Amino acid sequence: MNQATILFKKGMDALPDTEVALEFFNKSADYGNVNALEKIISINATERNLIEYKIAVDKLFAIASKGNIKTAKIIFNLIFEEYFADEDVSKGVKMLLYFSKSKHLESIKLAHELISEGKISDEDSTKIFDLLFMKAKNSTSIELNFMLGESFIYGWGTNKNFSAAQFWLKKLLAMENHCNNIFDQLYINIAKAYLSGNFDAEKIKTLKSYKRRAKKGEEFAITLIADIYCKGNIIAQDGYEAIKWLQKISENEKYNITCRIDALRSIAEIYRYGLGVEADGEQAIKYFEMMINLPGKNYLTIVGIRNVAEIYLKGVGKFPPDKNKYIEWLERFSAEGYIYCTEKLAELYAAGNLVEKDEAAAIKLYEKIADASDPRTQIERMRKIAYLYKNIDKKKSAELYQQSLEKEKNLNYIFNSIMSI
Repeated sequence: MNQATILFKKGMDALPDTEVALEFFNKSADYGNVNALEKIISINATERNLIEYKIAVDKLFAIASKGNIKTAKIIFNLIFEEYFADEDVSKGVKMLLYFSKSKHLESIKLAHELISEGKISDEDSTKIFDLLFMKAKNSTSIELNFMLGESFIYGWGTNKNFSAAQFWLKKLLAMENHCNNIFDQLYINIAKAYLSGNFDAEKIKTLKSYKRRAKKGEEFAITLIADIYCKGNIIAQDGYEAIKWLQKISENEKYNITCRIDALRSIAEIYRYGLGVEADGEQAIKYFEMMINLPGKNYLTIVGIRNVAEIYLKGVGKFPPDKNKYIEWLERFSAEGYIYCTEKLAELYAAGNLVEKDEAAAIKLYEKIADASDPRTQIERMRKIAYLYKNIDKKKSAELYQQSLEKEKNLNYIFNSIMSI
């Protein structure tokens, strides 16, 4: 880690003490860290330190004018967050246009986002639209064609023209087979919503903000986009696209185990309940098992175990019930100490359901989990054991039932005492 980065990190660690943070950011900027300039400008703009603000802004534009592409995102951030003074906003737009003309497509995308958020003047918006039109008309970029179509829908930098919007959005749909990633596919699906004429502008705006945050790798935004695909309340329901988004979390070790397990659970439930896909028990089991087998067992592990058990018991879609697999599954996880599986096995042996009736085996299983729960559940299990002993040892059956009555009486006494305080 170089000196500029070390000083920048120290500045970030010093926040919210802006005086100390600025000291580190200024030193970092002296070593050439343009990210430090962004912090210096934003802090001084907020605190109205106009001289220091102006020095940092001039330095940023001087670096940008030398063709430093890193400054494009910084200029965008400062305009978007409204840290720039009006005259500096126009300078910033000119710089983004300069980068765009130099074939830096990211700059035109950033500039267009400023139009869509109403962050710049009509005059600057028109300049950006004109450049976008020039860039998009000969481009196979899905994003550029989408931005142009959307500009005509809302009149961003141009007059509203739905016929023109339809032309560019239909051109966009013709590129669907060339989608390179899920972000391009999201643009395609929003375009379809626009072309249907049945769209909610505010909801689409929210969806696009999730896309921006998802591109940064924010787990909650990725999950919300997947949820939107599942529900189909903004764009068409598509469980397969939801799965692609969730796989970005489940397959990436940068996310913590709980996030990855939760993503796998969501994929499995999409297949189990047919949320925008054909219900598929085999795929549901596959993802529930992946979730169970990840390290770091937590409360979701038992959710996966229960779901697989229910799929084997009842079947899903074309996946038929499998009695033997169901019992094997319960036995496997009962041996690993999962109470749910032990209790289900006990119920089967007690009733002679799916297995030969075996009261002794049922008693043994219930006794294994007799103390592994809250007091009222313990009483309930004690009575089940007492009932099973009726045909084996009547005296023991009566003793256990009497013990359960005493335990219940003591529990009620404690409860009533607490309530009377």
